Amino acid sequence: MFRQIPDKFTPGWLEQLDNRTNLAREMRNRYRKFTNDLGGEETLSYAQRSLVNRALWLEIWLEQQELSLAQGGDFDAARWHQGCNALQGILTKLGLE
Repeated sequence: MFRQIPDKFTPGWLEQLDNRTNLAREMRNRYRKFTNDLGGEETLSYAQRSLVNRALWLEIWLEQQELSLAQGGDFDAARWHQGCNALQGILTKLGLE
């Protein structure tokens, strides 16, 4: 069980989060909101659900990088920018207008 997101995207990471953590509850809430915005999880294809999981991982990873920057920690602007571009690409594929 993960108590935090894995350092690199791992398929099934969301299901493997420790249910006792705030992070797990928050990420599952975000997953529900995301899939509801797309018409509900039951209407999504496997590929769409896969993209949602990747988008959520990127979203929280970007937030963690931004928090590190705000707290004076390590921050790699190139990796952050690459992550933003990847997230934008996924959101566009899922129908972001």
